[in-house]
Formats: sequence, C-alpha cells, structure tokens
Amino acid sequence: MPVLFVVFSMLLMLLGVSKYCLADNLMVFGGVPNIPPLSFVQEGSAKGFFPDVLSETGKRAGLEIIIVLYPFKRLNRYLQLGELDGTISIFHKKEREGYLLYSKYPVLVSRTLVFVKKGKEFTFRSISDLYGKKFGAIAGWSLNNLELERAVKEKKIFIDEAERHDQNLHKLMLNRFDGLIATEHLTWYHANQLGVAESVAALETQVAENRTFFAVSKHTHRIKDHKRIMERMESALNEIVLDGTYETFLMKYQLTSKN
Repeated sequence: MPVLFVVFSMLLMLLGVSKYCLADNLMVFGGVPNIPPLSFVQEGSAKGFFPDVLSETGKRAGLEIIIVLYPFKRLNRYLQLGELDGTISIFHKKEREGYLLYSKYPVLVSRTLVFVKKGKEFTFRSISDLYGKKFGAIAGWSLNNLELERAVKEKKIFIDEAERHDQNLHKLMLNRFDGLIATEHLTWYHANQLGVAESVAALETQVAENRTFFAVSKHTHRIKDHKRIMERMESALNEIVLDGTYETFLMKYQLTSKN
C-alpha cells in the first residue's frame, strides 16, 4: 500500500475525518480498496469508476468531495459514528437505514449473468436449463439466486470456484466448463484486460441483479440538511447519466463489452 495513502489515512484517523473538513461544501466520503477497476489506490489516491462518478457528481452538485478508502468493517464503523460524511458505494440493507440515507438512484447496477465461449451458446430461460452443467464462479461470492443456490446444493448444477476472474476466463477459453456465472461489469473488465472479450458471449437471461448506492451518514455533524444534500447529489448523478458522462466512465474502465 502506498506510503502517502497510509499517512493520509492515519491523519484522518488522528484528527477525525469529520474535523478534517474545513469548508461548508467540502465532505469526506469513504470507499473500499482493492476492487479494481471500481475502486483502488494508485499513487496514494483513490481511483476507479466509483471515485470518478462521485467526484463528478459532487462537482455538479457544488460540493468538493475527498475520497478515502478503508477495509469495509472500518468504513462501516466510521459511517455509523458519523466520522465519514458518506460512502461512494454500498449495498442497500434494511439494518443500515438507521445510520445511512441512501441515494434514490443506484450508482451501479450490475447483473449476474451466464457467460460462455462464443460458439458454445445454449438456451437459458430458467435455472433448470443449467442442470447437469459445470460453471466457473468466484469463491465466496454469493450467487444471489435462491433457486440456483438450491440446485448447486442438490448437485444438479456444478460450480468450479476460483479466486480471480482471470483464472475463470482462462478456464472458459480452454473449455474447462460450460460457462461462467459472474457479474457483468467485472467480467467484461477482466475479459478486456486479457484480450478475450470478443470470444465471450453473455446469455440474455439474468441470474440476479446487484445494485449499489452512494449514501450519506445520518450521524455526521458536517451535513446540516442530509435530505437536501442527497437531493442535490441525486440530481447531479441523473444529469451525468443523461448526458453520457456515466457511459464514458464505464468505457474508461473497460466495464462494458463495447471496448
């Protein structure tokens, strides 16, 4: 981890991130590192799709947003304490509504799809169409589909887990299994990185849908009117989607099949 990032994080912890903000329009938002290209640390700064989207959103909302990255448990704790003003991306869970005000619009909607090697497509309309087949998946990642999870448990569908997307894509190209079950944006990113995107096809039916939102801490004293700040940010996010800036960020980080 870069030294500058460590030093900056330590300063924020020593001073209290809420005290770090000096101007009324300056806020500190947190995120999670080590999920390139969505968010990661480069030369001591937060980089990636989520930081770019939130920085542009803040700019258009008339806010200056500093973004720092922490392991999720620490990030969540700082949000609960109000030591962070918000987060660049988080799943919407009911139990977090006591301390988080979520954005109305998701900052990213990523479907879980079945990916196959081109020329190996098959009909997929329901989970039963996957019976008897073997699929690659990321170890520890929830399939987020109860019917699919039950079929895997009953050994009607077989899962070959790997730690990394590139490992699964290599196996797919070598015909080691029938397909991948994975989120679309990260799969396209790694397929583009490996130069195999043109050899991969995504089947139309989705397995699940994953939505992440930006959120404001209800416990931060830096923000006097949480709802008003959120409305300004939601309006700005909607604007960058409509004018094509959002799509530009997706292309920049190779998160689509169009690269």
